[in-house]
Amino acid sequence: MEKEIKNFINNTNSEIMLMIDNSYDEVNKVIDETTLKKAIVTSASDSMPLAIKLAYNAKVKNNVDYSNKKYTKFKDFLSSGKKC
Repeated sequence: MEKEIKNFINNTNSEIMLMIDNSYDEVNKVIDETTLKKAIVTSASDSMPLAIKLAYNAKVKNNVDYSNKKYTKFKDFLSSGKKC
């Protein structure tokens, strides 16, 4: 799976990617071998009602290393944009 991800990113010369957090492990293994400058990470829980979101987050652990500057949370990406 990692080889396919790396090839797709490099073949398209992608610099930015929107990804779901459960693909982090595969992407993280190859991100430094790609043309990516930024991976914007979202979670399935981002669109869930609060009660379901809390239960989901308690069961599913987020392992994204946001100290790596190549990864940005989707909500942080949105808030960094200019307001019209």
